[in-house]
Amino acid sequence: MGFMMSIVTVGSVVLQSAINEMGYLVIAGHLAARKIIIFCMLPVATVPVALSTFVSQNKGADQREHIRKGVRYGNIMIMVLIWVVFMSIVLMFTAQSLVHLISGSKENIILENGSKYLSINVPFSIVLGMLLNFRFALQGVGKKIVPLISSVIELVGKVIFVYLLIPTLGYFGVIICEPAIWCVMFVQLLYSFYTNPYIRGKAITEKAITE
Repeated sequence: MGFMMSIVTVGSVVLQSAINEMGYLVIAGHLAARKIIIFCMLPVATVPVALSTFVSQNKGADQREHIRKGVRYGNIMIMVLIWVVFMSIVLMFTAQSLVHLISGSKENIILENGSKYLSINVPFSIVLGMLLNFRFALQGVGKKIVPLISSVIELVGKVIFVYLLIPTLGYFGVIICEPAIWCVMFVQLLYSFYTNPYIRGKAITEKAITE
């Protein structure tokens, strides 16, 4: 998991290098928005961690159906959904004010970029919540490589955005970068979860579990 987080961090540094070339006003607006979104995403990023324990316990009891139902319909996903919807509604009315509060600036470019970043990224964090559900569920059944692959996808996606899309799209490319990558990661993790031999109820060797 430490190696997985190091890959994610490298991707964030690559993305930040592109933002740093856009000028101090863009940087200020982005940093203010990031501080706000870190707060907004705390439940999204931390609540699914509980799923890893839930899945591993039910795997020990050989309750595949409990795992499938827990991932699809569990309280964790419901809580994440409610939180994201709530924060999205709140930010519809307060995004610019919050960016102003954090940045201390009334510059239009700071307020507009920051609020636009929040208005797109926060609703899409429901995708982040779902992919984290599948990531921690896979870790709970003993998968180690698949979650690592999703982090590599994130790194590669950010590199592609930085060198191919952001030069053309500007700051809008920064705004849509992570939501677009989350969608790709979600598809990969969704497929990996439902094709997992244990989840499908097939016999599985110890070697296959750890791959």
